[in-house]
Amino acid sequence: MLHRFTVAMALLAASAAAKDLVRISIQPAYHAIPIWAAKKYGWFEELGIEVELSVWASGAPQVKAAVEEKAWDFGIAGSVPNVIAGQQVIGEPGVEEWPPKTLTPTIFAGTPKSTGELLLRKCLVAANLTFDDEHILFDQQGPIMEKLPQSGDPQYACLWAPNTYTYREAYPKAKVFCSGRNIDFPIYGGLMMRQEWAEGNMDLAKRVLAAYLRGVSFMQNAELIDEVIIVSDEYHKWSGDGISENAIKEDLILRPLFNLDQQLDHLDRNFANEYISDADRHYIELEEFLFKQGVIQKKFEPREYVVREFMELVSKDPALRAFSYFSAGDFENNAPKGSSSSSESNKVDGALIAGIVLCVVGVFFLAFAFVVMKQKQTPIMVDKTDTQGEFNSA
Repeated sequence: MLHRFTVAMALLAASAAAKDLVRISIQPAYHAIPIWAAKKYGWFEELGIEVELSVWASGAPQVKAAVEEKAWDFGIAGSVPNVIAGQQVIGEPGVEEWPPKTLTPTIFAGTPKSTGELLLRKCLVAANLTFDDEHILFDQQGPIMEKLPQSGDPQYACLWAPNTYTYREAYPKAKVFCSGRNIDFPIYGGLMMRQEWAEGNMDLAKRVLAAYLRGVSFMQNAELIDEVIIVSDEYHKWSGDGISENAIKEDLILRPLFNLDQQLDHLDRNFANEYISDADRHYIELEEFLFKQGVIQKKFEPREYVVREFMELVSKDPALRAFSYFSAGDFENNAPKGSSSSSESNKVDGALIAGIVLCVVGVFFLAFAFVVMKQKQTPIMVDKTDTQGEFNSA
């Protein structure tokens, strides 16, 4: 009881003091919802933090703004690794065959020099097919989604969330033939901090992480799924990327987030794993692909930018460690401000949130991130999301 009282008093003291401003950059995507929840329910405020959010359509300009203009302090985005996790190889409506026995010109479609292309390559290898540019239509996601339902090629396309949901809702007969989950290809996406800001604000950085992680554990809680869906819907509408409730549920199942201990586990380098963490292995493979595609000009050791230190700071602080975990009991006994849940809405099927969440420290953007961010020696924290990824047929 004394320990819990001490934690409560420490948090109360932080709330009463002047708030520290933190500029957080996010994207209109699933992985930013824990940040939204932490702001909505006042968890940042409880830790003495005032949050200023900025929304970015993609990772490259988001990272560029941080490096060149110091436009934000803490960021979360999907970009290269996060995108892979949310991709699927989907067939056009009516296509039943996988792998295809006859390879017609442009039978496959994918976005060039992206994680979409990387997933397509892996799916073809898994199907004992050779990746050949002569059979690939390279285009952006929008045009691919328009061409896929039409007769003829392409017959299979690599799409990523939320396009996978939108397409399959529009064409219910379309089938998913391959995904990151099918071929055991987990993807990391991420949290980032500018090195100058992080090293000069270690205490503030760990408080921001604790609030984010509390948002993660809130989203993991199966008993609160009704509330989680409401909060997710609010965020998608606010960020201009509204999706259906079914799509939100798919995100919760297929794109897991990770709590503090899961983060530390995926970042762990030890004798048993030859001092190469799970996150390291992902980035080694991702960098190799991006290097071969000419997206980056130099490869780095993941340990140069995948950082465990900040998660450890949260874990070693008893008050913040306790705060980073949120339970249904916390919600029912002291409902966060802005809450729209009720005791009835908390009675839900726990199977809807499967996966849970992880967040790691690392880099995950295109050439700009790996080159410029590295040159600036900017530590980046990464959130492992989605082991999905789909190959869709029209």
